[in-house]
Amino acid sequence: MGLLWTYFRDTLRAPFLAKAGPLAALVQGAAACLDTVRDVISTLRDQFLPARCEDVYLERFAASRGIVRAPLEPVEYWQARVRFAYHWWARGGRASAMTEGLTIGFGFDSAKVVNLRAEDPLRWASFRVVMEGGDGDILLRLNQIRWAINEVKPARSKLEQMKFYAPTQRVERTTGIAAMCGVVTTIFPYLPTDAVATDMLAWRAVGSLGGTITTIFPGGEE
Repeated sequence: MGLLWTYFRDTLRAPFLAKAGPLAALVQGAAACLDTVRDVISTLRDQFLPARCEDVYLERFAASRGIVRAPLEPVEYWQARVRFAYHWWARGGRASAMTEGLTIGFGFDSAKVVNLRAEDPLRWASFRVVMEGGDGDILLRLNQIRWAINEVKPARSKLEQMKFYAPTQRVERTTGIAAMCGVVTTIFPYLPTDAVATDMLAWRAVGSLGGTITTIFPGGEE
């Protein structure tokens, strides 16, 4: 007994459905047909959802997002990548999609989208992304992170700045005494974005130093 036939008979309670007859048989047949259509619609809907579709359609989703299965890659890993890519694309244009993509896709502990309208009303379409944590190769993936943000951001918005907060390991305050002679050269690479290290080390040193100390900031200011 189908769902719609139960609805027609028990909820609508039409008088001609109370006993067997031509009209009751006609309504029962129509209800069975509608139940079949309902099941087919559910199956058809599932083929448009990577989380529910058949494998043959999952391959088409992967091709539409430019995802190629790596050699010897487990099926579940490949399916997870395809489904995440589709989910990310479907949520495009939302700030929550940016934060979710940065935390899940790039491993940041947290990500926050800050609209710059409060700082300058003329910059109502600009925004800043603040990220905390993450792996140690952030500087090597800046272009990829910037591309990911621009891929999913609202069409009329503009990424103006990215900020990274990378905490260091906290240690106790130390004091040292040493004598050193020679040349000390410290090179700081130029950072195109703001990278801030929290929980900085605190230390003091007392000693004798002779020679030259040179500090170099390529592309920046000393």
